Amino acid sequence: MKFCYCDETGTDGTSPHALMCGIIVDSHRMHKTKQHWADLLDRLSDLANHRIEELHTREFYPGNGVWRKGLRGDKRAEIIDTILDWLIDRSHKAVLVCVNVKAYERSKQTKSVVYPELERLSNSFSVKVKLGDVIG
Repeated sequence: MKFCYCDETGTDGTSPHALMCGIIVDSHRMHKTKQHWADLLDRLSDLANHRIEELHTREFYPGNGVWRKGLRGDKRAEIIDTILDWLIDRSHKAVLVCVNVKAYERSKQTKSVVYPELERLSNSFSVKVKLGDVIG
């Protein structure tokens, strides 16, 4: 069995694109991955000089929120490298979905959405993540 941790952005009605990323983990490795994630958050907390409980890249990339506290761009770049290295070392599959929100809304208005279940953007994301798992 597989688990997929998904997070999305751009679904607030103001963004031109909605994005969702999913990290797919085999159930046999889930316990180990959860511990490694906690270890990663500890490492990021050390780099940021304050406790990091979760990642919100909307705040992270421009250096806002908890990431503003004296964290220079080069230190944020080091944190990005640390996160990417963590993902690469685990060999988990990742799925990224990007939707043009205006085109998506137009397809709903013109009834060109094939399945009624896909009329909600989050459902559409989920189907694409599942397809990514099957195809990927």
